[in-house]
Amino acid sequence: MRLVYIHNIAMPGPEANTVNVAKMCSAFAGLGHDVTLIASAGDGANGDLAQRIRRFYGLKHAFFAEPLPRLAKRPALAAVFGGARARQARPDLVITRAPHAALACCTLGLKTLLEVHADLSALSRVGRIAFDRVVMHPNLIGVVVISDALAQHFAADYPVLNGRLCVAHDGADAHETSAQLSGNERLSVGYVGRLYAGRGADILAATARLCPWADFHIVGGTGDEMQRLAGALPDNLECHGSVPHAQVAERIAGFDVVVAPYQRSVIVADGRTDTARWMSPLKLFEYMACGKAIVASDLPAIREILRDRETALLCAPDDPADWARALTTLRDDPVLLQRLGAAARDRFLAHHTWSKRAEHILGATLAFTARKPAAVVGHT
Repeated sequence: MRLVYIHNIAMPGPEANTVNVAKMCSAFAGLGHDVTLIASAGDGANGDLAQRIRRFYGLKHAFFAEPLPRLAKRPALAAVFGGARARQARPDLVITRAPHAALACCTLGLKTLLEVHADLSALSRVGRIAFDRVVMHPNLIGVVVISDALAQHFAADYPVLNGRLCVAHDGADAHETSAQLSGNERLSVGYVGRLYAGRGADILAATARLCPWADFHIVGGTGDEMQRLAGALPDNLECHGSVPHAQVAERIAGFDVVVAPYQRSVIVADGRTDTARWMSPLKLFEYMACGKAIVASDLPAIREILRDRETALLCAPDDPADWARALTTLRDDPVLLQRLGAAARDRFLAHHTWSKRAEHILGATLAFTARKPAAVVGHT
């Protein structure tokens, strides 16, 4: 199958959406499909875009990548240029996370799949208009959403999508790993990811103060984000800054326990969109892939992925004492620590690799094309 993926966010880059797009293009290519990514290359970017993307994200499978014109910074312009280039490629399917691009491609006669990771509050007014129009277009094959909760939301608000919603949680790479302890005398606790509001950096700092017998590490965050934490960190919490995504698994492997202290409101890169109800956090799958014991917030979106005391320990999001108790339990019970890590990895391998996600989405696309009657095609 010839696939074109259009993404109007600068790549490579640190945002989770770019990781998802790059990994999915690689996964589709790994399944034997002919994949072209049309994406923004950012200001001042030089060199072969495909090679830069492949190195930055540590991709396993090669695909073509073409930069959008630098003047195509607004979503509407990116949609016009991306759609025109996609039409030249004569794809069997276009995939995009931008409603503008989806509408442009559908209008140009291209069969299109739209992927959505939040409700419409994340979109501009024009973006919401584009979404309302594209869901009615006969060339829209279906909509991929990131969680069961988001599927239920769109099914209720857009009955026209009945039978064309595919739930595909996020994913990660499968690689050789081990659930063994780090070998440090003190428990090593790691957090990997950005430091936007609601990601729980303050809860992690408070927990570190309650656990002076452990060493805490934050891998990720920009200089400005880390500066905001400066002066509020205990001595046993160290910030390491961002690393290329290709190095993330290696960093996770150095910890005994990994944490995801999401709060009841979780803000993304735009500084305004709250995804707590819908999220399928990339870091959870990267943690699971590495076979490490996970302590995460007990939120409905997290419970779609992890089960308390089966694949993780789940804690009250805003209670550092609860997090400290969970870490104390894992410190005192290394058998439980390794069992949770192994169980999480087994579930990951069964359901959440990028390859399985790609297979699931393409399988759903075939079902949508055949107009099978299922209301929502789930991915559990």
